[in-house]
Amino acid sequence: MDVLFVDLPDDFGQPVRSWSLGFRYMISSLRKSGFSAELVHAQAPDARRRLIQRIIRSNSALVGFTTYDVSLSAVLRFVCSLRRAGLKSHISLGGVCTSTIPEQILAAVSAVDSVVFGEGEEAIVDLAKRVIRREGTGPIPGLCLRSTAGVDRGKPRPLIADLDSMPVPALDGVAPHENGAGPYALNGRVPVLGSRGCYGRCTFCCLQTYYRSCPGPVWRGRRPTAVADEIEQVARLSGTTAVTFIDENFMGPGAMGRRHAVEIGRELVRQNIGVRFNFGCRPNDIDRETMISLKGAGLAGVTLGIESMGSDALALFNKHTTPEVNYRALSLTEELEVPTEITFMFFSPLATLAEVGANLEFVNYVRRSKFAYFSGNQPFSEFIPFFGAELTQSLVAMGLVRRSLNGYSVKYKDPRVGFIARQVFRVPVASIRKLRRRFEAVSGNQSLDIAAALYQSYWYLNMVRLPELTYDLLQALATGHARTSSKVLSILEAFESERNKIRSLLEKFCSAADRVGRLCTS
Repeated sequence: MDVLFVDLPDDFGQPVRSWSLGFRYMISSLRKSGFSAELVHAQAPDARRRLIQRIIRSNSALVGFTTYDVSLSAVLRFVCSLRRAGLKSHISLGGVCTSTIPEQILAAVSAVDSVVFGEGEEAIVDLAKRVIRREGTGPIPGLCLRSTAGVDRGKPRPLIADLDSMPVPALDGVAPHENGAGPYALNGRVPVLGSRGCYGRCTFCCLQTYYRSCPGPVWRGRRPTAVADEIEQVARLSGTTAVTFIDENFMGPGAMGRRHAVEIGRELVRQNIGVRFNFGCRPNDIDRETMISLKGAGLAGVTLGIESMGSDALALFNKHTTPEVNYRALSLTEELEVPTEITFMFFSPLATLAEVGANLEFVNYVRRSKFAYFSGNQPFSEFIPFFGAELTQSLVAMGLVRRSLNGYSVKYKDPRVGFIARQVFRVPVASIRKLRRRFEAVSGNQSLDIAAALYQSYWYLNMVRLPELTYDLLQALATGHARTSSKVLSILEAFESERNKIRSLLEKFCSAADRVGRLCTS
């Protein structure tokens, strides 16, 4: 094998195969240039050890990984483990995260040989020519490459102007699945690309560095006919009836972007493909005419980057939206009965008590909604200081953020907000979700019943109980009560009570999960 791409799971204890659309595009590009390329996934049991052995046995000249900011340290640890296990292949990293800090990675992690910055389809072909065919010398555009002289950084590679000039993504291993979704489906939906880039300039997002550091238009849409043709092929091979557009912003800028979205929907109808789809966009992209047209074409859901309901926070994030714009978009999706996932940053280092209050009001709004829900049903998310993001750099300079390859830490300008955030995040709601997934992975009515009960506990805690306690603590601090006052201490006791309930819940069901797992294995 010339090039091996590795799909690393978020959790080796429960490895889930992802569709890995980016890898599939690169595999096709490599094969078009005469290289052999393949994608491997982790498989239980003993997933980590078996994956390492599989990679070493492949004897590939080039091994590639993609990275996301929150998983970067785990990817780097895995790469170092590969080296310790004896892997001699050239190891290359790519992705939005690594594109912003290629020299930093190469300086700190000797196990990595190169880092792709920007779009990778053309860069990976040139890298394969260098590593495998020994073609060329010196820097390669879009690559930071370790050399005997140190690190050779190529010039930025222009963004691919015509996305349909790329070979269609490889569909290795795609076959019908008994539940109608492909074996690598993303939350039951097959990922498809309708465009690349985002016209926004949000300060918290590293996409700005990723795309705007390379020549060319930031947002580019594919031809609607090509998108529909690809969906038809994927649906036919996988048996899926649902796809997810993984575009950074499906709509694109202004009227032109909305028109492009509508044309994709019309093409799906014209070809009578019969799939339902969802996508992500900004709240200001939502308008009645567009949404009605898309719903008629099969729209099944939308993800909106709301981020905050604090006016100052939205200005800090450079969202170019307002709370009114956010609520108006949600009101329309509610009216049209379109399920709407919300991405949100409840706590951020410069948050005020007023912003916490506005965000709590929004949580109550979502709780009452029939169609809106938070991503992961988790409203209490925290700002992540992405590498390369403008806001991250500002907060580092202010001493509120520390950022390294091993992770990050966040402090709050208003200590009262930090105090509230600490109480909320000390309640281990994520452990309930993780346990629920263990039961969902096992067939049987009893397991499904337990999973359903765990979901109800998870939802109630996130959407009802924690907001209640957070509101009580907010009011106490806002009215001048000290952290050691009897009123605040009584609220802290209530938080501790919820933590104890979760501990009891885990003790009750963890042993049951272990028994179910053993029965399943046997």
